[in-house]
Amino acid sequence: MVPAIRFASRLGFRRLELIDDPDFEPEWLRQRARALQVLPASLVALAGRALFETAIAVPERKQAPVKVSSGVLSTQLQQGARGRNANPLTRDGVQLVPNLTHVVSKDQKLYFYYEVYDPAEAAGEGPQVRTSLAFYRGKVKVFETPVVERVALDVADRKAAVFQFEIPAGSFGPGLYTCQINIIDAAAGKFAFPRLAFYVR
Repeated sequence: MVPAIRFASRLGFRRLELIDDPDFEPEWLRQRARALQVLPASLVALAGRALFETAIAVPERKQAPVKVSSGVLSTQLQQGARGRNANPLTRDGVQLVPNLTHVVSKDQKLYFYYEVYDPAEAAGEGPQVRTSLAFYRGKVKVFETPVVERVALDVADRKAAVFQFEIPAGSFGPGLYTCQINIIDAAAGKFAFPRLAFYVR
């Protein structure tokens, strides 16, 4: 079993089919992925030459202590539309392309993106959202970013504070890692620690 497929299996992905055609076109893959995504709460990912799906847990944000989006892992930037854009992954004409497999090479850059919504505001002050990323291999912390703070909203219409980190994959040896997103809403006295996994080959 190739590493990408083994990693997908460890994350709970179920293999749907193996792509045996050596000449398959990316457009066919995109169409096939869209067709598979009609399943409720499903995610389709390409790992090696196989298609996978797995369930997505959608949190009830009204009850969440900190309202935070899903964390997005990307290894690719591409040109996007300038000006007002409904895609939150496009900013200043640059679009983050999500890495669905969460399998990366050591020569790639890792981009982590997430948003915090409706942060509390201290009396007479703006939001006080503090965040960092901590990386674990098993139970051992191997790396942590400096803390970043937001004292104003980045996107007013979504009431969102936006965070994006860039980290070279070469900072990690080959293996499976967990990224823990540390978020503290200091004005509300609340916190959240969502996680996502990725594999460095």
